[in-house]
Amino acid sequence: MKVSIDEKGRITILRELRKKLGSTTGVELNLSIIKDFLIIKKVLSAKEFEKLSDNISEFLKQETNSPIKFEKLF
Repeated sequence: MKVSIDEKGRITILRELRKKLGSTTGVELNLSIIKDFLIIKKVLSAKEFEKLSDNISEFLKQETNSPIKFEKLF
């Protein structure tokens, strides 16, 4: 998918991509550059981060057959 940079240095993220990212107006995004790639990531809220870490913890518990505390994930 191609996009252009406008005269103010902005790019438009197409609706289809915003939906996949779960982004709406006002959502914060992290931008980073790796080599010649622009990486765009949605900034997770504390609640989203907690849910994601719970999912990871549950997955690891199933894989290892023992609980893993949240603090040990990081």
